[in-house]
Amino acid sequence: MDRIARRLPRARLHFWRQEAYARSQCAILSGFLGTPLSQLPEIERPRKTASPSMRAIDEVQERAPREVSQQRARIVEDIYRRVPREAGETITLISPDVAEKLNAQYQADLALLRARYKEIGQDE
Repeated sequence: MDRIARRLPRARLHFWRQEAYARSQCAILSGFLGTPLSQLPEIERPRKTASPSMRAIDEVQERAPREVSQQRARIVEDIYRRVPREAGETITLISPDVAEKLNAQYQADLALLRARYKEIGQDE
């Protein structure tokens, strides 16, 4: 951010956290556009690119661990379609220990940013 500010000294920099964007898309985008937005259209979550359920991943590993790529792709697609992700289900590929360390670093980074850039605020 310092490099950007040095290169573009008259630019107004806007900051937000991903968590805030998920809650306040209109307000954040309005700030960038300089005009109020009343509402953004609801966009349905894509099914084709959505993460599979953990049960589906486990079934793929059990049923098709060494299949040839095209055959495996068909099996995987079938399993992912049949075994949907549960509402609210999240998948993590990191251990709780690593997640805790990453979260602590994220909180430390936020504290530094908030100290330097007051517009970030405490809870957007």
